[in-house]
Amino acid sequence: MIALSLIVLLPLVLADVTELTKDGFDSKVSEVEYTLVMFYAPWCGHCKHLKPHFEEASKLLANAASNVRLARLDCTEHGEKCSEFGVTGYPTVKLFKNGVFHKEYDGPRDTDGIRAFMMKHSQPPSKKLLTMEDYTSFTSRGDSDRLPTVVAYFKEEGDSLKSFQDVASDFISDVLFAHTHDPTILGSKEMTAKALGDWIRKTQYNDKHFSKNKLLVFYFNASLDGYPKGVNYHRNRLMKLLKSLKSTSDLKFAYSFSGDYYHELSDLGEADGPFPVVAIYSSGKKYKLPDYSPEKLVEFIEKFRDGKLTPHIKSEPVPEPSDEATVTAVGTTFEEIVNDGSKDVFIMFHAPWCGHCKNLMPKFKEAAEKLRSEPSVKFVLYDATANDIPEPYSVRGYPTLYFAPKNSKDTPKRYEGPREVDDLIKFVAKESTQELRGYNREGAPKKEDL
Repeated sequence: MIALSLIVLLPLVLADVTELTKDGFDSKVSEVEYTLVMFYAPWCGHCKHLKPHFEEASKLLANAASNVRLARLDCTEHGEKCSEFGVTGYPTVKLFKNGVFHKEYDGPRDTDGIRAFMMKHSQPPSKKLLTMEDYTSFTSRGDSDRLPTVVAYFKEEGDSLKSFQDVASDFISDVLFAHTHDPTILGSKEMTAKALGDWIRKTQYNDKHFSKNKLLVFYFNASLDGYPKGVNYHRNRLMKLLKSLKSTSDLKFAYSFSGDYYHELSDLGEADGPFPVVAIYSSGKKYKLPDYSPEKLVEFIEKFRDGKLTPHIKSEPVPEPSDEATVTAVGTTFEEIVNDGSKDVFIMFHAPWCGHCKNLMPKFKEAAEKLRSEPSVKFVLYDATANDIPEPYSVRGYPTLYFAPKNSKDTPKRYEGPREVDDLIKFVAKESTQELRGYNREGAPKKEDL
């Protein structure tokens, strides 16, 4: 009976959310592979709301995964440690991997969302496929979850597979990874560090390379593998032309096979050509050459150098005006609507297929309706799958909400609190540049004057 009692009680002990301290923080978050840490303040209302969800998720995880843990740190007692990790608001939730900060948690702030996030990290980052049935099932899952799917073949266990798994662990929330040792499933192609690097550059998660550098890209509809002589001929002609140009030293040049960059070409409105498609990426903006010729390319580069090009913006058609409390923005109206300097803007980036978005949408619209009479606040909806996402906004999951004060459009604040109507109103009431007419700073309705 004693042994049985220990077996029953052990999960309950492990289920407790670990209370961290400044001195023991590093050692505690290193004890298991993944630790999700909630940085909080005892007086914080949102923290009080999140606390029971965090604790319940911890109980569920204790019985399901041994390599993950939930922990919390009181920033009123250990402020120095919180500052070390850039915590400026509460609650802030961060994921640590083997004791090192890994990434921000920006998922749902409820029991199911937290549990699902950690369960995903508790599993191997890449699923091993043994049969063609495994392959079919795995790729079908990618289609149903609407997630990118990456499958790689490795002849044997080794450093290449380890590198692949390291990459997979970094993107485990956004991409489904799998590997196989059976060449009949996928086919054999040697995997090297260079090949892995090439793959990384071909993913949408490396858009920082397109935004930070001044990059001119030529998209061709033939690859070196399929048509090396023809591709090299055209590429060599282009390189001779580029070398003859002046004042291009700050531009980097890249050659790309259109089949590897379908999404980028779709964003340019040129998924089907005609090829070559030429574009410049700089500071988060993209510029498209309308019709390629050597002469037009020279003119295109010179206009870019002189700041005379107009950025290309991926955008839905501008919708007809409506009497709804929310405003729908598209790529071409984002600047006008969201960066309107006369109003604070609460914006929801969503995707049409996203279940969480469908759940939040009526609540977001109800909050907008309740604040419809507020002259200084605007609620905005934005389909992030059909329109460009301007800087400085970062959207890696749906829905993502930001509050952009009218005087600080370049530093919008991400909303990470509960997603009920009253919570949304409380957030807007607290963050609004001017106090709302109908609500106080705590989000409580003001009493009408007698």
